[in-house]
Amino acid sequence: MAKILTDDDVKNAAKLAMIYLTPDEIQKFKIQITSILEYVDSLNEVNTDNVDVKSHVNLTNVLREDIASESLDQEKVIDQTNHKNGYVLVPTVIEEIDG
Repeated sequence: MAKILTDDDVKNAAKLAMIYLTPDEIQKFKIQITSILEYVDSLNEVNTDNVDVKSHVNLTNVLREDIASESLDQEKVIDQTNHKNGYVLVPTVIEEIDG
C-alpha cells in the first residue's frame, strides 16, 4: 500500500522544486500525488511470472563511430560572447525563494 502523503511531504517537495504553494494547493496536490502513488503501487499486483525479463523491442546500435576532429578555438568562441576573465556570463535564471 502506498504511503499517504502529509502536508509536510508536499511542502518539502515544493521547496525542492522551488515553488510556492498556497494551503489550498497543498491539499489539492497531496490528494493528487497520493492517488498517483497508489496507482503506481497497484502495478505490483500485475502477474509478471511468464514475462521474460530481457524481452524488448529489437534494439539497434545507433551510435556513430567516434572520429576525432578539429574543435573550436576557445578564445574565438569566448570573444563572441558576453564574458569576463575567460568565462561566459549568462543571466541568472533561478532565484531563491523563501519558504
